[in-house]
Amino acid sequence: MDQNNLAQKWFKKGCQCDRDPGKARQAVAAFEQCLRLDRAFAPAYVNLGFIHLEEEDFESARDCFQKVIQLKPTDPEGYNNLGFVYEKMSLLGSAKQMYEQALHLESENTEALINLAQVLEKEGDYHQAVAYYQQAIRLHPQAVAPHFCLATLYDRHDMFDEAEKEYQEVLKCDPLHIKGLYNLGNLYIQLGQGGKAIELFQRLLRLESLGYEEVDRFTTRRYEPANDWIRLAEA
Repeated sequence: MDQNNLAQKWFKKGCQCDRDPGKARQAVAAFEQCLRLDRAFAPAYVNLGFIHLEEEDFESARDCFQKVIQLKPTDPEGYNNLGFVYEKMSLLGSAKQMYEQALHLESENTEALINLAQVLEKEGDYHQAVAYYQQAIRLHPQAVAPHFCLATLYDRHDMFDEAEKEYQEVLKCDPLHIKGLYNLGNLYIQLGQGGKAIELFQRLLRLESLGYEEVDRFTTRRYEPANDWIRLAEA
């Protein structure tokens, strides 16, 4: 087996371990072995970066995502990921630069628009944050995330009518959105609409009884081996 195929084999092993929270160390070791064999294997840097991010080793995560950008300078996802790490490090200026670069590469990138809006919120520029959320909604009206983020911004600033409208849009796009159900229920309590709140909380209880869990947006970006890689690794 040549070195490229061997690197793919180790990447596959890393992905298999990465699916088991108890095998994070084995996943790290497999991805690092993959990179020793192929220093340009960008997906391994991505997955390794997210493991470091989940462990709050932000410097190591930053190094991984910086390497991804070097290898794939025209891919906006790398800039979004690095920007998120900078946010976690409270380097909002650097985060904003990464998100702006992602938008420069792909002007309709919903994730970059939302990320940039969230940085602006943290900086206190609420009007510009709203503008970016609304831009994301215009571009992708069926996307849940911009509606939810805009709803929570309105909610925090006691703009209840606007918040209710956006939460309703969230649930129109995704009737099982747990945070949307919970937040809208709490909003109805504040508005004195107990009947509507109870209805939403009952829906939440039914979802919990079914074991339904909402997936965080930052747990779904890992790369998985393509089918042809799997065949090569198993050959």
